[in-house]
Amino acid sequence: FQPEQPVRLTLIRRDRRLEQILTTSQLPSQVVDHTLETVMGIEIADLAGNQPRHYRSQGVQVTRLTSNGEFARRGIRINDLIVSFNGQFVHSTEELRAAIQRAKSGHRSSAVITIRRGAAIGTDSFPI
Repeated sequence: FQPEQPVRLTLIRRDRRLEQILTTSQLPSQVVDHTLETVMGIEIADLAGNQPRHYRSQGVQVTRLTSNGEFARRGIRINDLIVSFNGQFVHSTEELRAAIQRAKSGHRSSAVITIRRGAAIGTDSFPI
């Protein structure tokens, strides 16, 4: 469902039917903030803007880790790059945040994330 879209629900309780129309809303940005800060345990940044285009398109940089976040538990390091989220390349923090928002809006509890460290690339499923 798209935000601001009406959704018709039929509720049945003790042989009574009740029709309700609800309007969907956008997932609050605080949910994405919570996912990044608490669940993943990271802060992110776009790569430096003065790099050539093909370098900038290689992901989003992990700039800080919390010791109890999922990324630290999995051995992710500061300066590693998040290059894709659920199979979609991410080129900016805005794109990563939008991908997390789509996943959370779809009630996903995990995502397949590809990380790059130097020339090494790895993909794993992470809770979100």
